[in-house]
Amino acid sequence: MKPRFKIILICLIILDLLAWSNIVFGTFGKRLEMYFFDVGQGDSEMIVMPGNVKILIDGGPDNGKVVSQLDDSASWHDRYIDLVMISHAELDHFGGLLDVVQRYEIGMIIYNGNGSDSESFKELAQRAKEQKIPVIVVAEGDSIEYLDNKMKILSAQGKNRNEGAIVAKFTGGGVSALFTGDIGRETEKELIKDGDIKADIIKIPHHGSKFSATEEFLKSVQPKIAIIEVGKNSYGHPTKEVLERIKKTKARLFRTDTDGMVRLVVENGTIKQYED
Repeated sequence: MKPRFKIILICLIILDLLAWSNIVFGTFGKRLEMYFFDVGQGDSEMIVMPGNVKILIDGGPDNGKVVSQLDDSASWHDRYIDLVMISHAELDHFGGLLDVVQRYEIGMIIYNGNGSDSESFKELAQRAKEQKIPVIVVAEGDSIEYLDNKMKILSAQGKNRNEGAIVAKFTGGGVSALFTGDIGRETEKELIKDGDIKADIIKIPHHGSKFSATEEFLKSVQPKIAIIEVGKNSYGHPTKEVLERIKKTKARLFRTDTDGMVRLVVENGTIKQYED
C-alpha cells in the first residue's frame, strides 16, 4: 500500500530545538537511543533521535511508572515529547499516558482510530483536547520521518483490538526495530506475507503470550535483540513456548521483569546496552 501521508517531524520539534537540553552537558538527545520501560504488566517504549526528538510508544498501565522513568531518563528541564503513538486502546498500553499528557508537552498523538468506551480512554481524550494536542489517525503505509530516521506503519487493523494494534518498523542510525503491540499469529501471518519485517531489534508481541511470536514470524524478523515487556501477571507471560522460540533465534533476550528498564544506544550502526 502506498503511503497516505507522511508526518514530518520538523514543526513539531521547534520547542525541542530551543530547549536547554541541546546545549547542556550529557549525551541524552545527541545520539540514537531506545528505551523499553519497566512498567509492570504493560508496554511503553521511547525512541530518542539525535536532536532530542522523542517518540513515545504507549505508556503502560496507570501506575506512575512511565512518568517516573521518563523523568529519570531525560534532563530535569526537558518536558517535551514530539510524538506519542498509542498502539491500541488497552489500559496496559495507554493508562500511563494520563500522567504523561499532564506532565509533558506533547507535539502530537497518533493511533489507529479504534478507541475504547472505558472511562480511562475518555479521560485521556479529554486531557488531550484540553492540552490542545493534535490527534491523528494513521493506517498501514503511513510513515513518520525525521532526517534519516523513519517509522513506517506496517499494520494498524485486525479482527480485534489486539490483532489490530499498530505494528511499526523504525529505521535509523544503521539499525532497525520492530514494535508490535499485542498482535497475535493472524496479524503475524499477514506481516510475513507482506515482507519488510526483518529487524535488528524486536519488541516481542503481547508480553510473551504463547499465541504470539510464532516460529515463522521470528524467522522472518531475524532479530539480534528481543525484548519482552512484562510484569507480575496471571497469564503465565512470558510462556515457555515463546522463550524457547526466541532461544532458537539466538537473539539476545531482555525482560523488563528481570532486567528492569532496557536502554539501548546506537553508535556507528552498532547496538550497545547502556548500563549505569
